[in-house]
Amino acid sequence: LLEEETISILRKDLRKEKALEIMNNIYLSVLQLEAFGTFDPRGDETLMALQTRLATKYLPRGHLPDPSDLSPLLAIFDQNTVDNTMSACTPVWSEIIAAMLYTTFQNTDLRDRTKVKQLGYGIRDLFLRTEKSQISQSSSLQSQNFLTIKEIETLCGSKPVSSEPLKQVYHFDEVCT
Repeated sequence: LLEEETISILRKDLRKEKALEIMNNIYLSVLQLEAFGTFDPRGDETLMALQTRLATKYLPRGHLPDPSDLSPLLAIFDQNTVDNTMSACTPVWSEIIAAMLYTTFQNTDLRDRTKVKQLGYGIRDLFLRTEKSQISQSSSLQSQNFLTIKEIETLCGSKPVSSEPLKQVYHFDEVCT
């Protein structure tokens, strides 16, 4: 068996890795939103300068990309050519939804069979709803096949979707210090 001290060290390392992974996803998400949204190609800032500015804002100093490295920009351009609905935000939203569901599980009394059934059916209905609507609706309404923020908030207790569950689950306050 591993000693508690060893387990504690491994958990801290896992939290740091997870925090870095999420920070990188946030960086790519914001880079994509800026590049395809508010970025002015005729303005004073170049795409490389935008990438560097956002990297210094969202990534820890030791993990900044080389200023001449185009791979973050190439990644977001590649994603956008594959599928216009796909974005770098997807992993961030997945993490937030997973953390919200985990927090909901933590706050549910698992000895209360009624609450457990309610939660289980809620999760099932949330994710299977898209398949039902896909079958019953025409393909021109494909944009409605995605989960809405309202549906997630309803399942998780009518709280607005936020990054707070990520901070709670991964103890980001401890990691970032």
